[in-house]
Amino acid sequence: MVKESSFMDSRTGYLAVDGMFDSPFCYISLLPYYQWIQIDLLWSYRLNFVQVIGKLEPNVFNVGLKNVRMVTIASCNNLTSQLNSVNVTFQCPNDSSRYVTVDQSNLSTDKMNICEVVVVGLYDEPTLERKNLLLQKNATMSSTKYDNNNLINQKFVFVAGLAVDGVRDTYLSHGHCVHSTEGGYGANWIQVDMGSEYLIDYIAFVSRNTDVDYVAQRVRNFIIGLTAYNVSEVAPVRGQYSLCNTYPGDVPVSARVTLQCNANLPAYRYIIAQQAYGITDGYFSFCELEAYEPQNTKQKNWNSRINFKLSGYEFMEFSAPRPSCCISQCMQLGESECDSFNFNQQFNICQLNKHRNSFVIGNLMFNKSWTFWNATYQHIGNR
Repeated sequence: MVKESSFMDSRTGYLAVDGMFDSPFCYISLLPYYQWIQIDLLWSYRLNFVQVIGKLEPNVFNVGLKNVRMVTIASCNNLTSQLNSVNVTFQCPNDSSRYVTVDQSNLSTDKMNICEVVVVGLYDEPTLERKNLLLQKNATMSSTKYDNNNLINQKFVFVAGLAVDGVRDTYLSHGHCVHSTEGGYGANWIQVDMGSEYLIDYIAFVSRNTDVDYVAQRVRNFIIGLTAYNVSEVAPVRGQYSLCNTYPGDVPVSARVTLQCNANLPAYRYIIAQQAYGITDGYFSFCELEAYEPQNTKQKNWNSRINFKLSGYEFMEFSAPRPSCCISQCMQLGESECDSFNFNQQFNICQLNKHRNSFVIGNLMFNKSWTFWNATYQHIGNR
């Protein structure tokens, strides 16, 4: 993900990390003087080199590294004469960092121009590096929009593959987002073939940039599902596939959010992202979808929502002195039956729930006597 101090027209900082090394796919600041871009690598890396490609010859840049607490930990040394050069290389001190900042000084009279920033280093998290199961995989959408790429002034189709191309650019007109054409209560789904069956720990979802409220709300409460069936066999229908999870409310604009899956599900081959029913005017649109396996399939966390109860999905009720008794019973049933449970501390009652093919958000209601519990995989490190 990328932030910038300013940008001209639609030449945002995302164009400096899109894999395109030539104009017009370059970042340009709106103003001269002190300007910057900040790149979030999502995980920590020990960085060796940072290459800045396609700058203006008069541009003189600085490169710095920040950790997860946004504290500057090191500067990278320039290895190239910057004046009269369009490509420059910086050597970094191999410190563990998550953020890379490129800036120019307040004395610069030129706008900041960068076509690409290339970062070279080694993964440095306490856990093994995780693989995005959806990257460059086959994807299908319920419908696709045809529109204009304003960087090259050409028409193009927002095909499903743009949601798994590995580019987290949140600007629709840059050509790395998807957009359906179904209004109102349309199907509005995308399905990705992971190639094999996988357990899913969590997904990451990148929302598009917009300053229009109803457009931003199109991804409110988006649904993530799993299925064994290709769309050529069974098209996704809300409530008829296994529910990973539903995003709780509004998704921030131009952001990468994560959502953990129900850990009581079996492995599936296909993953579905679908617009919630009846959200604004329809038209499902976002910019990237990722999915990751659990680090340890045997370790799960049971998460509680105090003063909430899921109604309408109970299939077993029994007396229990504590929530651990409910967890034990639910885990014994596992993949075949139990998805969550409700526990009443006052009356020592446990209700096991089954909602393999989703539940209605409105059925998770405030109730002071109850606590709602569901399982996710234990997770260490950043998502």
